[in-house]
Amino acid sequence: MNLIDSDFGIGAYQYGGNPLGGSIKNNYSDFKVTEVDPTTSLALPRPPQEYSNPFESGGMFLLGRVWRQGHDHGKMVNLLAKTFGVAEEDVSTAGIKDARAEIVQLFSVYNPRKSVADPSMLDIGLEIDGFSTSRERLYPGRMGGNHFDINIRGCKIIEEYELDYFGALAENSLLNYYGYQRFGSWRPITASLGRAIVRGNYEEAVNLYLGGKSNFDDEIYRAHWRENQDPDELLLIWDGIPDIEAKLLKHLSKRNHDYRGATSKFPKYLINISKSAFISYLTNIYFSKRGDKKEPLRGEREFDENIEIALPSNRWTQPLNHIWKEIFDSQKIDLKKDLGKIRHTSRLLFLSLSNWEAKYIDDTTVNVKFQLKNGQYATTVLRELMQVNPEGFF
Repeated sequence: MNLIDSDFGIGAYQYGGNPLGGSIKNNYSDFKVTEVDPTTSLALPRPPQEYSNPFESGGMFLLGRVWRQGHDHGKMVNLLAKTFGVAEEDVSTAGIKDARAEIVQLFSVYNPRKSVADPSMLDIGLEIDGFSTSRERLYPGRMGGNHFDINIRGCKIIEEYELDYFGALAENSLLNYYGYQRFGSWRPITASLGRAIVRGNYEEAVNLYLGGKSNFDDEIYRAHWRENQDPDELLLIWDGIPDIEAKLLKHLSKRNHDYRGATSKFPKYLINISKSAFISYLTNIYFSKRGDKKEPLRGEREFDENIEIALPSNRWTQPLNHIWKEIFDSQKIDLKKDLGKIRHTSRLLFLSLSNWEAKYIDDTTVNVKFQLKNGQYATTVLRELMQVNPEGFF
């Protein structure tokens, strides 16, 4: 893949200082993401350290804390569902995190059928503890943000005061772009997949998911699909095939060219993520065209020393201002067809970064720590600081 920022709708850099360069996610522990307790504004401790769950006790929902490495959100939900003997839709979290990281987050399970003998060290690549019960599930956004602890390796040598200057800039003036991983932790296909799904282009959606290009070892199998589109043959040769790909291919093997039926094998969370990623891509384009002007336009409002922007949804009968109209025209967006199933939401124009710390831990490695509000992306911050090719973030 030869990726550039415009593939994600992202515009020019705002930071004009010396870029740090380097790379991230050389290993899982180089990128630590910890949810912030919604009641204390402190980062959750990693299991099995002592922790008192802050939510109201009593009820049908089990609340807990999970640590993971290398499992994407869907795999984690699948493992938790099997562990507690429930359906995947009975497991919920406050947020979706990048797979290529070390993560601590909260989860809830409705009416678990199984108990876990040794929850702190499970034989499934997860550690879970901090259990309590609640009368309601853990819904998206029910956290105080995310705390990041990241090592950037292979950096250039710059003065430490420049790192401090960048942190001051990032606190209130960086555009709140959706980060690269919003469009796929391993392959940046989710925005295209979302557009295909909302438009009912089922064949395109299946081909994107099975055959979208990858920078990893699975590219040989995805290239095979692009060239042959033979589900039986690919099922035979794909070593370690992921669950979703296997379900798609098995369906197409039984019902040749039934792409609409095949898309029913997509998990609900993947469909929702993909639809949202489509809107995220349009939003990034909007931010890049709009820039950091402080005066609200039509469809925007001042909010808590920031600017809140209404995003495209099924409530729109026409573009809300001239920038949205330009985007809709260039992207050939049909309001009824493309937005008919998109719910109303909004996004703040500027990032809200706090608790910035940055220092060299050896000659070529910088450790950065900071906190962001819900729905904001560490890679948006790192992109400005590092100024390297987007491929380095996948």
